[in-house]
Amino acid sequence: MAINSSGVPGLSIAVVYNGTVQYSGGFGVRLIGGNDSVDADTVFQLASVSKPICSTIVAAIVTATNLTFDTAINSPDEVAAYSDPWISDEVTIADCLSHRSGLYGLAGDDLELLGYDRSTVLSKLQYMAPFGPFRASYSYSNYGITTGGTRAAIAANATWEDAAEQYLYSPLSMTSTSSRYSDFLSRTNRAGLHILSSTSSNATIASAANTTVWTPSRARNPDAQAPAGGVSSSVNDLAKWVQLHLSLGIPPNSSDQLISQTALNTTRTPQIVRGINLLPTPRASTA
Repeated sequence: MAINSSGVPGLSIAVVYNGTVQYSGGFGVRLIGGNDSVDADTVFQLASVSKPICSTIVAAIVTATNLTFDTAINSPDEVAAYSDPWISDEVTIADCLSHRSGLYGLAGDDLELLGYDRSTVLSKLQYMAPFGPFRASYSYSNYGITTGGTRAAIAANATWEDAAEQYLYSPLSMTSTSSRYSDFLSRTNRAGLHILSSTSSNATIASAANTTVWTPSRARNPDAQAPAGGVSSSVNDLAKWVQLHLSLGIPPNSSDQLISQTALNTTRTPQIVRGINLLPTPRASTA
């Protein structure tokens, strides 16, 4: 059983097969040391699972508006300037969603931790040196994704949070899903965050079953980077999202094409190639 083998306090699982939910359920507890059980409607903060959900929302906006994945993020209005003015003019939604804009991976994260909101963080990206060449380097970037999602929401004449609700959550009846932290806090059936305990710093998930390693984590408000890490949802709702993908853009229990196959396929097509280390062990760098 997953709880026994991993030691995690609680989890929920759904199985979708041939377009139908075959199973959904929960195991364990919402908070370690507590008695409230996890079920298929327990809401979890999804962290970076928010990123593929973001691309699905953008695909829905592309389907319904004149937006394209190749739309420049700073036209007609500036969303996030970059250190190189030429890149600021050229960078597109696809560049941002594909981690190929040149932003380094932690760009903006430290400002978020200091309490700055989304618009402020995006306005400061222009002062951050690039990780690598534009469209020729891959660097996983929360605020790259956030920039792309924010630009897509502008095309929908909405905030990102409202666009997510309008273009995905509401059409799929994902009633426990939101991109607002306040909505997560309002759920009575919600799971707490946990981390590996510092008292067991050498523990791994593989050894967790026989070691008390999990401890409640501090609260995490991800609103500033909601497109990249701010979704909260239940496994019952996420199963509907999976069904949408498996049916190539048609919501469950519907015959309407919510997202065009072309737009949806774009989100699942590689847009940049990451380097692969073919050596058996990493080669030491030299100065």
